Amino acid sequence: MRALIHKALDNPNKESILKEMQNICALSPKPEDLQAKLSKCACFPVRIPTGEIEWLTCTDPFAVVDRLKSGNIFRNKIKTLDFTLEEVHSLRAFLIGLKLEPRFMSKAVTEETRVNNGLLHQKLTNDFRKKGYAICR
Repeated sequence: MRALIHKALDNPNKESILKEMQNICALSPKPEDLQAKLSKCACFPVRIPTGEIEWLTCTDPFAVVDRLKSGNIFRNKIKTLDFTLEEVHSLRAFLIGLKLEPRFMSKAVTEETRVNNGLLHQKLTNDFRKKGYAICR
């Protein structure tokens, strides 16, 4: 964790920071160790709506794109962690250890589906519910 802190302090580079984070994940650290040592470390490259990158701490506000669709919708509208989807998935344990899971777009965004001028067909609806229930069991 010291290497990550030093790299974050001394002219941070996204690739080297990512590598250090992945190395930390490989060691399976305890969440309390991560929080104690890294809560004030500005090691997160965050893309702001203007397209520039800022280095923020885990206590600063930003979202984590863990779904492609949500990421595309909110791109250039909110502050997001500037890692690819694959990189975010490889850092999942690290991010959860720093209590960033509520910032994952899959947790923070709810999707709603509406049908305008639709007709309810009770038999098809019941059949669909039965199949959905069977799949989810």
